[in-house]
Amino acid sequence: MYTVLIVVLLVLVSLTLIAYPIWKGHVGEGEQLEGLSPIATEKDVIMGTLSELEFDYHMKKLSEDDYRSLKNKYAKVALAIIDTEDTDPTGDTRISRADLRANQE
Repeated sequence: MYTVLIVVLLVLVSLTLIAYPIWKGHVGEGEQLEGLSPIATEKDVIMGTLSELEFDYHMKKLSEDDYRSLKNKYAKVALAIIDTEDTDPTGDTRISRADLRANQE
């Protein structure tokens, strides 16, 4: 009798632990990064991409030509973000598509 009760309790606890995150719902990206400015998240993404490129190149997953072209592309975007952070008097740190195109040329 007690073993059945213990098994039932363990099953209920297990199901609760499994079902709670599903029932509660997942947290979207916007909610996780609520306190950060758009430029911080954009800069973090670009810096993470540069780091991944470096890692992939050293692991021989990228050729040197591909590595250099991608690194140059993302480095220009990173510089545009940093320039926008430093020079925008309005406080709006988002980068326009025109800025990105100008930096890529």
